[in-house]
Order: sequence, then structure tokens, then C-alpha cells
Amino acid sequence: MSLLTPTPGPNPSMNEFVQLQSKALILAKESLAAAQERQAANANIHHRDHDFTVGDQVLLNLENITLPSDRTRTSQKLLARFAGPHTIIEQLSP
Repeated sequence: MSLLTPTPGPNPSMNEFVQLQSKALILAKESLAAAQERQAANANIHHRDHDFTVGDQVLLNLENITLPSDRTRTSQKLLARFAGPHTIIEQLSP
């Protein structure tokens, strides 16, 4: 017996339980889909496309990059947040 396709059994209370679980599963799937749509809509509100071309000056975010000179620092608070400006020399994707 599957929760997705309940089949009637000899026990009425079991049948009721399976139907309740099936309805709960359907409701949970619908709620997840609605939540994903809301999250996508909220994320797309602040999204903006970046149009970089060869020769543009850009700053590199160092949030997830640890430079060798920064490993021995005692205070991470005073590290530089950005590196650059760097010139784009080649565009790999459109």
C-alpha cells in the first residue's frame, strides 16, 4: 500500500489514517511549491543583470577568498573587502 494511491483495506480506522496521510502529503507538496514560487519571486525582485565588456574595470569580492598574506593576521575584521580594480581582458560567456 502506498500513501500516494491508497487502497481500501479491512480496517476502517487504517483507511481513514491512510486518507489523512495522503491529504497531508498533497498539502505539504502544494505548500512547498508555493513557498518555492514566493522565494523565487522575492529573489528575482533584487536581481539585476550585469553587462560587462572587455576593458571594463571591476572589483573582486574577497569574501570567500583567503590570500596567503591574510592567513597570519590575528584580526579578520580589518581585512580588505574588495580587490582591484581589475580590467576584464576576455569574456568567456555572453
